[in-house]
Amino acid sequence: MAKWGHKDGQGLGADGSGIVNALTVEQIAQGKGGKGGKGNKKAPTQGQGKPVMGSKMGRIINDNEDARTLEDRARFGEPSRVVVLTNMVDPEDVDDGDLRDEIGDECSKNGTVERVFVHLCYPPPTNPEEAVRIFVLFAGPSGAWKTVREMDGRYFGGRAVRARYFPEASFIQHDLDATFS
Repeated sequence: MAKWGHKDGQGLGADGSGIVNALTVEQIAQGKGGKGGKGNKKAPTQGQGKPVMGSKMGRIINDNEDARTLEDRARFGEPSRVVVLTNMVDPEDVDDGDLRDEIGDECSKNGTVERVFVHLCYPPPTNPEEAVRIFVLFAGPSGAWKTVREMDGRYFGGRAVRARYFPEASFIQHDLDATFS
């Protein structure tokens, strides 16, 4: 491609905004589960790591990150199954019994919600909008992806809600006051 003016590390296209790395294909063996079943595994190999002939299933691997993905990562943080909502309620509203159910019902429109947890930060942060964190744990990443986009900037009780991803490891360790991006 060098004869057409392409340089290594530069994106394709007239403005250089296209993909940088070539797409690759990984062959996978079709398991007993049939098409799309849970039995799909990497294709068995012979000798020098070449897939066994006859494997007809595969997946495309894209190692490129586009501008939108980078922008989303800067705005919402590193993707996770855990979403944290801030600036939703005052510290006085933490004990509201219906709050968890209301948030869980709203978020379940985007995916399966496993848990909703309302947490009062200690020590209180300098920014009062961060005093209460509402954590929503989803069964899969797609529900969290939809929720951060839908809830960020949305108004709840006259307040602009801030939605971001929260590190799943910190959530599991119950380190709910941890700093995150």
